[in-house]
Amino acid sequence: MKHTIALLLLTTLSAFTQPTTSVGLTWTPNTESDLKTYKVHRGDTAGSYNFALTNGLSTQVTVSNLVAGRTYFFVVTAVNHGNLESGPSNEVTYKVPSGDPTGPVTGFTFVRTASKVTVSWARQGAIGSERWRIRWIQTGALTGTQTANVTEPRHEFPANPGAAYTVSITAEGIQGFGPESTFQVPAMPAAPKSLALSPNGEIVWTFPKP
Repeated sequence: MKHTIALLLLTTLSAFTQPTTSVGLTWTPNTESDLKTYKVHRGDTAGSYNFALTNGLSTQVTVSNLVAGRTYFFVVTAVNHGNLESGPSNEVTYKVPSGDPTGPVTGFTFVRTASKVTVSWARQGAIGSERWRIRWIQTGALTGTQTANVTEPRHEFPANPGAAYTVSITAEGIQGFGPESTFQVPAMPAAPKSLALSPNGEIVWTFPKP
């Protein structure tokens, strides 16, 4: 059995389906026919590992329940059916982001049609977040607020063309929410009520009363 395994690669943080502290790891598979399992080792200092989990023959894993702000060190080993374990792969270091978003959402823009509003904002608008909460309500309304939690800095919602909307966006971090930013989306302009030709050939239109 080989005594090393191929390069261990740190990929990306797992999706924020809930505020979490997780990291994804992947590595190149071994070629031995008697391979039984991979073991993922984790430690708080380089070269020293105090936690291990078996991962079967899968070459990727998500390690969860990490502590915000702490640095972790990972290696992977291979185990054969004789329970002989290889030496470790190269070591990967990962520091978990800490704290809540440090600033409000910025770079807010919107595109409005008669039936919907598409809102977008800067991904880097609040450091420490990959998840946002967006709320919208007709301006001046006392009830009827709609809320969505999204993992991309963009959201589309149906809209009444005659209504303006108050939209609020806040970034969500590991432990909670950052400052909330509020923007106004105006109503669509009213269409002309009627259109006709005047006796002298001029076009005449009438706008409805507000």
